Amino acid sequence: MDPAQDIDAVLQLLEKWRKRVRMNQLVHYARAKELNLYNNWLGIIAAMVAAIVGTSIFATIQKDVALWARIAAGLTSFLGAILASFQTQFKFSERASQHHLVAAGYGSIHRLIEAAQALPPSSNDAAQKLLIDLEKRMDELPHQAPAVPQRLWNNTPMHLTGKDAKSEYA
Repeated sequence: MDPAQDIDAVLQLLEKWRKRVRMNQLVHYARAKELNLYNNWLGIIAAMVAAIVGTSIFATIQKDVALWARIAAGLTSFLGAILASFQTQFKFSERASQHHLVAAGYGSIHRLIEAAQALPPSSNDAAQKLLIDLEKRMDELPHQAPAVPQRLWNNTPMHLTGKDAKSEYA
């Protein structure tokens, strides 16, 4: 086979891999953003509930309060504790960090592929070495990756266009 055809085949494979890697990168960044949002909202709501309970208890410290108000304060306090425990139990922040690290790993692979496309390998041996290295990196990264919900995969375009679809992630 003609070496130029071999390089063309390598470049075509690199383009397929680049799109796949970019899609994985975007999906993991999207999941990290989503989990950070969950963490923030749950924390804000828990803090607000705790503030309301604390304020209402402090305000009524020297007053005789109706039984229903004491029960409501107790239930609201219990709700705040449950929300705080959810935030701890679901580990949104930790999971978001894992997704962010995996997305950054995919970003690194993406840049390597772009560099290889800009400066294609000059020989079949160099191309083979490059492909083996990239394949190894691409095979290792999913083992570190937490699961991503199917809806995020469905919302990411399969055939990215225009420098891989507009995204806030580099």
